[in-house]
Amino acid sequence: AVVSTQSGITAGNVEDFNGVGESEPNPYFYQNLGEAEYVVAVYMYMRLLGYKSEEITILTTYNGQKHLIRDVVKQRCGDNPVFGFPKTITTVDRYQGSQNNYILLSLVRTKTVGHLRDVRRLIVAMSRARLGLYVFARVGIFANCYELTPAFKQLLKNPTELHIYPEERCPTNRKTGELPPAAKVIKDMPEMSKFVYDFYYKVIEMLMKERKETEKQREAEETAAHRFQTPKEAKTIEAPIEEDPEKKKKNLEETLAQSFLAIDDFGTAEDRDDNDDSDDEDVVHPIRIIPSNLQDVRDEFQPFPHVKYEEEEETEEETKPTALVAKDEAEEGMIPEKRKKYR
Repeated sequence: AVVSTQSGITAGNVEDFNGVGESEPNPYFYQNLGEAEYVVAVYMYMRLLGYKSEEITILTTYNGQKHLIRDVVKQRCGDNPVFGFPKTITTVDRYQGSQNNYILLSLVRTKTVGHLRDVRRLIVAMSRARLGLYVFARVGIFANCYELTPAFKQLLKNPTELHIYPEERCPTNRKTGELPPAAKVIKDMPEMSKFVYDFYYKVIEMLMKERKETEKQREAEETAAHRFQTPKEAKTIEAPIEEDPEKKKKNLEETLAQSFLAIDDFGTAEDRDDNDDSDDEDVVHPIRIIPSNLQDVRDEFQPFPHVKYEEEEETEEETKPTALVAKDEAEEGMIPEKRKKYR
């Protein structure tokens, strides 16, 4: 989905960005901003297609370019979980003995070949990828180097412009060697950066739409599941459960058909609700109606609200001075009797 090659190895020509190719802020500290932005844009595009970040490594031939690419990745992708960081951003020399599925290689130089003229370094750079290698370079300079001619002759069999297929995703269902009907051709870094910017928002909108559809489907499944819940299982479910009308009517008829027993007195305080001050003769016990077939659970069945009482102190008809009242209480050894009356 990145390049239109059967071998997965190709080179892309990168022209000067704002009239500047390679730069040298410090001696032997080479950088190329155009290539750095191009590499990061391709990395972001691959992440949007579904490539895993741990399967992508960015390599370069100079320490200056390594630090520049790290800065660009941190600025473009660092705070965005959609992109994240690639597995490694380092130099070719430090990556000896390691491999990854996809390698994005920046060769930096635009004036001279530099130390890549050493074939051993070129072999290391070209043999780090298992599935796909894309080289960002000034193709004309490296292809004219005698030591690099065999390698770039192989690379130049493929287009030097980036061919992408935005409609495909990773992994693809397309068979090896089978090309999609049409590919989008990217000519330079600014065009690729703009495309990735627009493509990012398009992918986000699509993901949000899929998320809403998934939530609606989940809600529909939960609603359908609630309709088949029993009343006991539905206690923990907020959604009401529709009861069968025929069953509801049958239960009502059975309830009305039950015979009731009127109970006036149970004889003992334990059988009465008002066991406080049960020795009082003036306490009025209301009639309680209890189903005759529920005698064993009569304490739990309470068709009427609890009886409310209010306390009153019994006073004598003739009002006595406070001192005489206290004297009488002391003599009789009792306090004014409390009575309850049914309200």
